[in-house]
Amino acid sequence: MSGRDRRETWVGRSIRRVEDFSLVTGRGRFTADLTAAQWVRFVRSPVAAGRIESITAPQGATVITAADLAGVKPIRPMLHKFGYVPIDQPVLASDVVRFVGEPIAAVIAASEEEAEDLADGVEVVIADSMAVVRAEDALAAGAVLVHNGVPGNVIVEARHATPDFNAARKAAYRLISVEIRSRRQNAMPLEARGGHAAYDPASGRIFFTCSTQTPHLMRTAIADLENRGLTPILDATPAGRAVYSGEGFTDRWGFKRFFLSEKKPAPLPRSSVRPVRESDWKEILAMDLQAFGASREGMLRTLHTRQPQAALIVEGEGFVFGREGREARQIGPLIARNADTARLLLGEALRAIEAPVYVDVPDHSALEAWVEALGFTFQRPYTRMVRGPRAAPGTQELVFLVAGPELG
Repeated sequence: MSGRDRRETWVGRSIRRVEDFSLVTGRGRFTADLTAAQWVRFVRSPVAAGRIESITAPQGATVITAADLAGVKPIRPMLHKFGYVPIDQPVLASDVVRFVGEPIAAVIAASEEEAEDLADGVEVVIADSMAVVRAEDALAAGAVLVHNGVPGNVIVEARHATPDFNAARKAAYRLISVEIRSRRQNAMPLEARGGHAAYDPASGRIFFTCSTQTPHLMRTAIADLENRGLTPILDATPAGRAVYSGEGFTDRWGFKRFFLSEKKPAPLPRSSVRPVRESDWKEILAMDLQAFGASREGMLRTLHTRQPQAALIVEGEGFVFGREGREARQIGPLIARNADTARLLLGEALRAIEAPVYVDVPDHSALEAWVEALGFTFQRPYTRMVRGPRAAPGTQELVFLVAGPELG
């Protein structure tokens, strides 16, 4: 391996932290330096596997358990390849615990010391069950399932082969089998994991500061896109816009998020609007490519599956999709040749789904006044940004509703 190759890999070298100097000299800021009105401490499982039988909190203590988070969706990491089986990770363990240290309850108090004392006073009764520790044990026939719905305890199985591997293997003088165990690897920042949440009553937003946002991932993604000749595009909040401007992103056009708490009848005839059929996909994908500037077939088909009643089309003129969310449903993207078609599609989508509903309306569209007349209220602005002087791909005049900042 050459010296240049070594510098471009993490293997065989120490990855030095870059934040130490500012933090140890007092020029930086730790998350714990921020003023807090309340502190939280977690009660964690002392066993690797078991069933939670009871949780008893000290009198007067504010203790949150999984029962208090019934409406909060679990964390679900995704990998769209290798036959990956998604596994839900609850914010707080509900019925069972699966590893030592799994959070069971959160204790909130006015000071760090009080929260820690109260957490020590929470009594948790767990009935131990058989723990699966080694990979060999988990793969053995008849092994206890760590997660229900994951046959054989295998969530992903990947096989890789370089070109001409089979021929090279067949011609080899000697074959050697090696079993390699890769243990957990993790970054070790100077500041431990922590977070600080502050509610802003003026904007209705919660600002969260944490020590593990890994900003280098954004720079890596940008570099990867530009190396492949692609245009990095993102939708930014006002706070994010200031950050991304420093990374070379410039404004292209804005859009606003509107919220409808109670649905009102849309005063438009249904006429030519109908549900999307399989035969419509060729037309939908061609029009979306013209509007967005890149293929979004996978995303659009997923939206069709998630909220089929909101997947509507006016042949030759436009289409709309929607999706469910944690707190409300969202309608978008909506692509149309003109504002009349856009209003028809949005009106019918509103009839098809229940409130509350979010829509993200571009500033250049003619829908803003119309959605306000329907009872939507303004929530927050966003800005579509492009890195460098290049124009945003696609035809923005066809975009009447954005799919959301995370989807485009």
